[in-house]
Amino acid sequence: MKKIQTDKFTQTTLSIRWFVPIEKKTITAWNLLLMMLGRTTEKFSTRQELSGRLARAYGASAGYGLSGIGQTLRVEFRMTFLREDLINEEGYTEQLIELFDQLLHHPYFGEDSLAEMKYLLKNTLIAASQDPDARAAELAFSAFKDSPSLSVNLRGSLDDVDDVTIDDVKALYEQLTQAKCQSYMCGEISKDFEDVFTQAAPGEILKASWKPAAPMEYTELTEEKDISQSAFCEVYTTGIDPKDPDYFPFLVLNSLLGASSVSLLFETVREQNSLCYSISSNPIRFDGLLLIAVGADSSNIAKARELIKGVLDDVRAGKVDPATYTMVVEEMVDSTRGLGDSRMSMIDQDFLNDILQRPLSAEDNIRKVQAVTIEDVARAARRLQPAVCACVLQKKAAENPEEYDGEMDVRMDDMNEEEGEYAA
Repeated sequence: MKKIQTDKFTQTTLSIRWFVPIEKKTITAWNLLLMMLGRTTEKFSTRQELSGRLARAYGASAGYGLSGIGQTLRVEFRMTFLREDLINEEGYTEQLIELFDQLLHHPYFGEDSLAEMKYLLKNTLIAASQDPDARAAELAFSAFKDSPSLSVNLRGSLDDVDDVTIDDVKALYEQLTQAKCQSYMCGEISKDFEDVFTQAAPGEILKASWKPAAPMEYTELTEEKDISQSAFCEVYTTGIDPKDPDYFPFLVLNSLLGASSVSLLFETVREQNSLCYSISSNPIRFDGLLLIAVGADSSNIAKARELIKGVLDDVRAGKVDPATYTMVVEEMVDSTRGLGDSRMSMIDQDFLNDILQRPLSAEDNIRKVQAVTIEDVARAARRLQPAVCACVLQKKAAENPEEYDGEMDVRMDDMNEEEGEYAA
């Protein structure tokens, strides 16, 4: 167990992380399993019972989630609670230990629970399919057929939900209990709870496997849907992974393009030309990809793409305003310093250091960002190779309203979780 001991927070967060294979045939079952594990247990067999017990433990929260790390799937259990030394109530630690034990070791695999989770997952997947930005990214990643970490939709597949059985989720749970795990604690914890936590998840350094996506023949994909607006997503391969010398220039490039308050894409495409509703860029760090996501009217997509190309060409040539560049670097420095104000950011930074086998502190990251020059960023930009552009277009309304088959309203289960956004 890795301890990040600090008394600067009123809450403590525990995190246990496992690596399992990413496979299309099991990803939907993984989603259902984790929903079941985080919402019901043997003792608290309904969501209401478990929520009530967490609320009585001074608003403790707990749950499971998953994400892709290179060519592996990261499963995480997380529990957050008010520090025990701040709660003057006998039995508080015992309540936390009981909740921890139930959520980790005593799943409830009832058919009623599986049916409820299937309903919730279907609603989530339907809602995601109606989000133009999310659908455009999913469509773009589907082009990377040789890379399961990209082509497999980590939310699961609507077509597979009904086929998942109790035996399927039990088999995955057994796989999870046999997998190696790493565990983290950020905050303060009593010796009694620490002993239980350490015994349940002693932790060891996990080994991730990754390989930057190879350059591919450029592909354009288009889809029409009954959605609120159009969107498109451009994906570029770079060959840059976290151990590449151009990794920090790549991160600065991303901030310069579409992840800062003075980003070039936002200024050029939205502010100066009013061609989009939203525009941003994101690095897919273990796959060496840069993703540019744009929400725009379909009539403006061609012009927006032309302007994006112009911005990239300027950066490749080193044509970047020094004052703008300085502001981007200063924002990244401020964000990195802000890691110390978030428990999850601190845990995520330690986790990255562990799997990358590097001892970088926040100050180390700041020095590396500050050392990046405009020419370094231009060099990273010259490594961008267009891979795919996916457009999801708003379908025109039917001329005869009676022929229109509208989508049903759905409820989207709240699956948001606090993330450490700026861990490098």
